[in-house]
Amino acid sequence: MAATRTVRLADGRRLVVATYGPERGHPVLYLHGTPSAHNEWVIFGSDAQLEQSGLRVVAPDRPGMGGSTFMPRRRIGDWPADARALADALGIGRFSVLGYSGGGAYAIATALALPERVAALALVAPVVHATAAMTEGLDPGSLRIKEMARERPRLARILLTLTMALPARYAPSLLWRQMRKTLPPIDWQAISDGDRLQRFASVLDEAFRHGGAGAQQDMALMASPWDFPLQPARMPVQIWQGEFDTFGARPAMARYLGEALGATAVHILPEGHISIFTRHQQEILLSMVPGIR
Repeated sequence: MAATRTVRLADGRRLVVATYGPERGHPVLYLHGTPSAHNEWVIFGSDAQLEQSGLRVVAPDRPGMGGSTFMPRRRIGDWPADARALADALGIGRFSVLGYSGGGAYAIATALALPERVAALALVAPVVHATAAMTEGLDPGSLRIKEMARERPRLARILLTLTMALPARYAPSLLWRQMRKTLPPIDWQAISDGDRLQRFASVLDEAFRHGGAGAQQDMALMASPWDFPLQPARMPVQIWQGEFDTFGARPAMARYLGEALGATAVHILPEGHISIFTRHQQEILLSMVPGIR
């Protein structure tokens, strides 16, 4: 069961954060995909897994999504200051960082900026558009939306509202039909297992709670140069990437990040963008536990 609270930052902005798992568990800062929100964890994780691993997931909404205040002109490199303020407000000293999909860049920025606080870094299907070759094989529709978010933000906000926000709230079956067209079969099988589709719709609805500005901004940043230098990390880094992922990330992205960060391990598995997380979560979680690698 999640506990949700609002943290007020020094500049007056709000960050909404949900926590999952045992209160005394080792904290893991979970950075959701794009567009998404703090409750994304319910798609992938369970309290039982966290109890078994001895971990406590801390999952904030990034600015402009869910209940967190929109931050005009923000950059990826702005996030570590928010992460530090959030950890301080929650009384957290050292923590691990787990970034999924579009949250990968924010996870990396946090680990590189706060090495004295971050015990371990894990990236799952991380998205990076460093070269054109890295996007080869991705769904062309998803690429066009990212480019539109960067180059025509107002139009992108309208499109995202029409194709994601409204269907998630009022016509989930329409959203699911579109997903089935764009997801590789292995991912459709993973997301349609049990009640994950219903959970996904509720997460997307939460992401657009205050409109499409936050989602558009996050998607634009996914397709833009990062504003901080990549360098070897000072903590253990593990990366998980699906070989059949055509939805958001590619193996070339994982290998690029693994080399740049000096990763402990880069796991390229016969999975997709979603199945890599649903089927390998226990080993991903264990990599977050201090002293277990």
